[in-house]
Amino acid sequence: MGALLFFTLLVMIRWGLPDKPASVRRLAVLAVLTLLAALATLQLSAGWVLLTLCILALHALPERLLAARHLNLSRLLALLMSALLLILFYYIPGTAIGIASTEPLAALPDLATKYLAMVLGGLLLANEANYLIRVVFQRFHLEPMQASSDQNEPATIDQQEYNAGRIIGILERWIIYLVVVTAQYYTIIALIIAAKGFARFRQMDERPFAEYVLIGTLLSTLLTIVIAEVVLRLH
Repeated sequence: MGALLFFTLLVMIRWGLPDKPASVRRLAVLAVLTLLAALATLQLSAGWVLLTLCILALHALPERLLAARHLNLSRLLALLMSALLLILFYYIPGTAIGIASTEPLAALPDLATKYLAMVLGGLLLANEANYLIRVVFQRFHLEPMQASSDQNEPATIDQQEYNAGRIIGILERWIIYLVVVTAQYYTIIALIIAAKGFARFRQMDERPFAEYVLIGTLLSTLLTIVIAEVVLRLH
């Protein structure tokens, strides 16, 4: 329970911080909040110290050393490696680097773990899913582009459309996730895709934009179904 709650808090902390290249202030806030989350959920030990140092390094070093274009991938990999380390440390209790939940959390019933997993699923679909989708967009050059007023300058990423797509993606994933987890009503997927296509009907005449919307929607839906199914298996 403690490890799951710590990971949930870590995801929440990442989501609450500005989604920009890392500054010293951002990393300092991340470090303080992460340490507080670890103190509240895990017992102090040598493993606790090693785990928190590794997680902080995974989040800080890539953002300070890598170029901004690698930001989405580095943050995604940082969370994945943090999850793997947390599982490794949690499942080797009794050793010098093992970790364990604090006593109040260890006494909570199993039902609390299931509800916490539902919350974690929603958080992953908000921010972390967006990182993965943007990595795919970057890999296949599918970002929405904005033509420059100067013909000699190359087109740039349309940040307004990019940010709007991010908000729309979060809302559609949450709606699908809540309906699938609570009622297992998969028809909602068709309704959302149809509504999204209707709202952007005129823009679909542009092939690059249509590919951007279609691939983003399908990938977003796939991630939602996968996470929802994992959460349902915990019931």
